[in-house]
Amino acid sequence: MENSTSSFRGRWLATCLALITLGFAVSAYLLARTFALVQDEAFGSIDVCAIVFGQGCDDALISDGSWQLGVPLAGWGVVYFGSLGCLLMMGWVLGDEFRGEATIGALLLSVLGVVVSVILTIVIASGRAPFCGLCLVIHAANVALLPSLKRLSGGSIREIASALSAGSKYLVGGDADEARSTHWKAVGFVTAGLVATVLYQWVLVQSERRLARNYAAVDDMVLARFERTPRQEVPVDRRDASLGPAAAPAQLVVFSSFQCPGCRALSGELYGLQRRFPSQLRIVFKHFPLGKECNDAVKSDLQPLACAAARAAVSAHQQDRFWSFHDALFASNLKGGETALGEIAASVGLDQSQFDQVRSAAHVDEQIREDVQLGSQLGVDATPALFLNGRRVRHLSARSLELLVRSEVEASQRAD
Repeated sequence: MENSTSSFRGRWLATCLALITLGFAVSAYLLARTFALVQDEAFGSIDVCAIVFGQGCDDALISDGSWQLGVPLAGWGVVYFGSLGCLLMMGWVLGDEFRGEATIGALLLSVLGVVVSVILTIVIASGRAPFCGLCLVIHAANVALLPSLKRLSGGSIREIASALSAGSKYLVGGDADEARSTHWKAVGFVTAGLVATVLYQWVLVQSERRLARNYAAVDDMVLARFERTPRQEVPVDRRDASLGPAAAPAQLVVFSSFQCPGCRALSGELYGLQRRFPSQLRIVFKHFPLGKECNDAVKSDLQPLACAAARAAVSAHQQDRFWSFHDALFASNLKGGETALGEIAASVGLDQSQFDQVRSAAHVDEQIREDVQLGSQLGVDATPALFLNGRRVRHLSARSLELLVRSEVEASQRAD
């Protein structure tokens, strides 16, 4: 029976280590590829992602949000899988008395990792981040690791919870006998923590050397991707709220929803961009509320107030108060519900009677649906969605937007 149990655990340990090794190896490759991209050393080299999936991962590796807290996401993968592997190996080295604790520790860390993997997979699947096949391999390995660690632990969820409770009680204040018998187990966790710290420090130092100080290659990648994007006709008319001269060489059309956190964050960046290019940039606002009431493309009503907010904004525009109303809407985050729209209207000096009359008019719904239809024709499936002189903008950081606007302005000047 003991040999059978040992064989069972040995198989699951091998499975867990194989998944960890796969995740670590792919993360390390993507980290190396990221470093090569920003140093102009990747061009002409073997692109594993393109070979395996027929589409490279380079756009994803240098996209907005591709690194967090000074470290590329691939670098966090190296730290994460390295820590997991160290925990399991310490459990094997220190023997049966620590093996259970090491496995449960790895299981808890894996739960956090799976949450992150699910979020990042949804971001890729929704089109909010460029496709990265090898990233999906990492996430798949990470998700498969969770049940494998559960099987390796050999306990039920209730037993695991009981072990965690006992460990918590010990940390709060175990008795002397417990202290003498368990103090040495801290060596395993401390060792895993040191490994994680060393890996993080190494990745951080390399990131600062190769990424934070070298933006030129990233800028080239952003420009190259934008220039590969086909131009589309994005018509605007007098009904659209806008900032900047109509004849500006750069026209940025923004499809936005007033209940969208990303749109709220972007709105401040757009003002800064318009201040930097006051006579060369026109920003045009288009409605793409993510509410089922006025947008048939929406499958689940995650922004139930978005349509009402859009109608209110159209009404405010007819009193020449669109941008002040726009700012107040985003600032409120619609916490007061639909009734707050009237309070916001009053705060920006709108005529309340006219405001209520216009936002309930049929032509307002028609305008919003025309914007939604246009956005759908252009391929808008999430907000914010930006089109600069007809080309879709995928990189939405302030630096990338300024780079692209300046490029369009300079191209117009050369043409003249």
